[in-house]
Amino acid sequence: VFIVKDKPHPRFRRQGINLIHTAKVPLGKALTGCTVEIITLDERVLHIPINDIIKPGYTKVVPGEGMPVSADPTKKGDLVIEFDIEFPTSLTPDRKDLIKKALLH
Repeated sequence: VFIVKDKPHPRFRRQGINLIHTAKVPLGKALTGCTVEIITLDERVLHIPINDIIKPGYTKVVPGEGMPVSADPTKKGDLVIEFDIEFPTSLTPDRKDLIKKALLH
C-alpha cells in the first residue's frame, strides 16, 4: 500500500488538477493594470497581462497551465491566479491629495 501526499510548494497550491498561485501586486498596478510574471513548475516564464481592475476576490484563470490529467497526460488543468493587493504603509500629504484628486473627482 502506497500513500501519496503532496509536498507543499513555495509558489503553488494544488486544487485537484488546477494550480493556485498568489501574486502580490502594488495598489497602483492593481488599479491601472500590469503584467504578472509567473515561473511555472517546468521553469517556463509566463507573462500574464492583467487589464482589469484587480479588486479583492479577483482571479485570473490561465487555461492548460495546471497539473496533467492522469487519465490523459496530454491535457492539463488550469492555473488560477489569486491576488494579494499591497497597500502603502504610509503616504505623504501631497500624495494623499493627488490620490483624492484622481479618485474622488
